[in-house]
Amino acid sequence: MMYLPARHVLSKLKLSSKPGAFFRNSHCLSNVRVQHLSATHANRQKRQDRFMTQNVMGSFSLKDRVVAITGGGQGIGLALAFAAAEAGAKVAILDVAAQPHGDFGKLKQFSGESRYYTADVTDYDGLEQAFQRVNEDFGGIHGCITAAGVCPDQPFLERPPESVKKCFDINVLGTFYAAQLAAKHMVTNRPQNCEITSSIVTIGSVAAHRASVGQQVSDYCASKGAVLALTRALAVELAEKNVRVNCISPGYIQTDMMLDIAAMRPQLALLLTSEPPMKRMGDRADLKGAAVYLLSQATVLHGAHDMRLETRPTTSPGPDEVQIRIRATGICGTDMHYYHSGKNGMFEVRQPLVLGHEAAGEIRAVGRNVTHEFQIGDRVAIEPQRPCKTCEICCSGAYNLCPRLKFTGSASVDPPIQGSLQELYNHPAVGVHKIPDTISFEEGALLEPLSVALHAVRRSGLTIGQSVLVLGAGAIGLLCASLARAAGASRVGIVDIDQSRLDFAMGSDASRKALATASYRIDLGKMADLKEGFANHIAQEIRQADGLGAADLVFECTGVESCVNIGINCTGPGGKVVLVGMGSPTQNLQIGAAAVREVDLLAVWRYANTFPTAIDLVQNGQVHLRPLITHTFELSRAETALETALAKPANLIKCVITS
Repeated sequence: MMYLPARHVLSKLKLSSKPGAFFRNSHCLSNVRVQHLSATHANRQKRQDRFMTQNVMGSFSLKDRVVAITGGGQGIGLALAFAAAEAGAKVAILDVAAQPHGDFGKLKQFSGESRYYTADVTDYDGLEQAFQRVNEDFGGIHGCITAAGVCPDQPFLERPPESVKKCFDINVLGTFYAAQLAAKHMVTNRPQNCEITSSIVTIGSVAAHRASVGQQVSDYCASKGAVLALTRALAVELAEKNVRVNCISPGYIQTDMMLDIAAMRPQLALLLTSEPPMKRMGDRADLKGAAVYLLSQATVLHGAHDMRLETRPTTSPGPDEVQIRIRATGICGTDMHYYHSGKNGMFEVRQPLVLGHEAAGEIRAVGRNVTHEFQIGDRVAIEPQRPCKTCEICCSGAYNLCPRLKFTGSASVDPPIQGSLQELYNHPAVGVHKIPDTISFEEGALLEPLSVALHAVRRSGLTIGQSVLVLGAGAIGLLCASLARAAGASRVGIVDIDQSRLDFAMGSDASRKALATASYRIDLGKMADLKEGFANHIAQEIRQADGLGAADLVFECTGVESCVNIGINCTGPGGKVVLVGMGSPTQNLQIGAAAVREVDLLAVWRYANTFPTAIDLVQNGQVHLRPLITHTFELSRAETALETALAKPANLIKCVITS
């Protein structure tokens, strides 16, 4: 029998590793839990320089984050350095080699800044100094990957003590030292009120989970078992410090270290290529997605008042999609319903849901069919509807009524379409609209509610000189009032229970342009006392209020049954009530009061073909969105933002979450 040299065997057979496992601690805003997940390997492409050329699929954003990688001079560590750089991170490589690998310079094509530091992970003082230099040079450390390791191959009975000590010093103490030093900088430099921004990823091995026949790596197996146990302990201990700690356990990976072992033992080369179920070894690049995944984060709703900030995977954009780095997401009533009660109307959260659909950001990647419309770096707003575009209704232009329509951040379909409260988000290119530099990302997010109001005004058929009454002075109501004025309404009245919102609408602040000519505040106590018939009574008071009177058009923006009936009774003969707000699916309405005066009830469902006009209105200064943004929060404080929106403090109009 003749054996080929080990390197030849491995390159010819093109094998991949047996899947290992990685686990993560999923940091929730309310609790901490540890999940065990199965690692999978991507399909192997050509071996040549794959760890440098294969993009990490643009799946995760580490933009402006600093990632330190021990053992990053070669092998898995260098591959993960490229992964972090491709995801936008600033990369610091710490390695025992005096000079960086020849491929180190290529990092700059992905990362704006990368530096190399000579450091021995077994020398605590020297490693501490290296981490201090990284912190000073980059202004902080947000992520750390501990990839330094050795795998000596020798029978257990022949293993000398110095070899065992070296293995444990590098694999165990090196991991401990690096994780500790990185965590100290992460905790010390954390911005105030920042929930979760830091992550440590240790590199374990499948050898920590199972023994492999034919391999002589007993001390390596023990050391990687220690790394796994250490990671589990740190995941719990550092959770309260807002530092995530996770472990990736690769299978057989084709590194120089593994090839050197196989070269000395040809039988092992055959074992490494025959044992894995897929009958091929893994490539260093196969680990890139897992590492960056563990460094990304998204805000996820698991049920009523159960919002968690956790790491979740984001796939590369589909052929007709673009990937967007979300910069701003507005909180909508829909988000508040899902958060408060776990459902919105008939749609109930049955599995973890990423909220958010009022969003704007910048293009980070484009699908292969998206050629000329968008370029990386374009500033865009998202139209969150996903119609089929092929049915008769879609072809008529009313795609908002598509029977197969899906909506971002909604539980209306199963599985749900995840929303925009995450760092990276994929969306069909047809539903993405460029915005000019004069429109901020926060204003771009509010183009979605502006589209709702624009569609409502279009549906109403408002003509110059008509009188308008708006019920509800929230963001949608204020935008309806603003558009009604722009469309030529002779009089715009507005009604609400919150005096601060009415003051806003009436332009009590001299820097704001008044949106309404008259207002009326409904007394909640009076409404409660009247029980029956209060709608007629309140409507009469509104009509008698100075400057209001009966309206040609009423925009009902609350969705509350009592307010719908007030709207019917506030409308003049032959007028219209436009149902903009979404309330209970079943309501008791005074249809008789509408019938005897031929008052039309017009339903509004989202919008269609409105975004281009909305962008023009804002760009031309006909509608001002900036004053509506009264509260802003970082993504890490999404739950606080939702609680604030639900509490409705004085002067709150619109909450926007930025990232």
